[in-house]
Amino acid sequence: MPARSAEYMDDMRERIITAVSDCLDEKGLANASLTDVCEKAQISRGALYVHFKSKSEMLCAVVDRAARLAGARQQFADAQALRAMLINEYSMPWSNDRDMLYSEMEFLAAARTDEALREAIRRSIDARSERIRTGMRHLRKRGELRDDLSDGAAAVTLGWFFEGMMNMKFGSEVTRDVHIDAVDALLGGMLKPKVLRALAEAAPAP
Repeated sequence: MPARSAEYMDDMRERIITAVSDCLDEKGLANASLTDVCEKAQISRGALYVHFKSKSEMLCAVVDRAARLAGARQQFADAQALRAMLINEYSMPWSNDRDMLYSEMEFLAAARTDEALREAIRRSIDARSERIRTGMRHLRKRGELRDDLSDGAAAVTLGWFFEGMMNMKFGSEVTRDVHIDAVDALLGGMLKPKVLRALAEAAPAP
């Protein structure tokens, strides 16, 4: 058999990871099997093992890809971009779907006995924290962050915001207007008053 190109191998790997994610959504971590993944990806068990040696490796790849996708959208270099990013989180595909939270809980439970998965989750959390700290450093350089609030404390506060959004999926649905009010309340404790006034003036009329 001729050697496969690197592009082909990368595409196949992504196809398998997508299949794993779909199986997890449909059946949950405990019930999704390697056979299910092969059927979803339309590949043989042997082809699967070319890319992943175990279910654990596939789960780690799912976590890593989710972190990359989150990193692509959770970036900001000024206060206006930060506000827009936080508001846009409301419209993410999982906004009205609790499946992601269930999956996160299953992954955390599995990580108790899977060291590789535990490390992948740790990398994901650390990457998000670093993205937020980087954004806060940008705000600090622009003079938009309050002087009495450290970059680290601001980053932790935003981390709580993201975790809180996930946990809210178990409760009643929050309207977009309420979500925006919560965003502005959060930023009210982080940004300088003149920056808040500029954001209010720049916000589109309701």
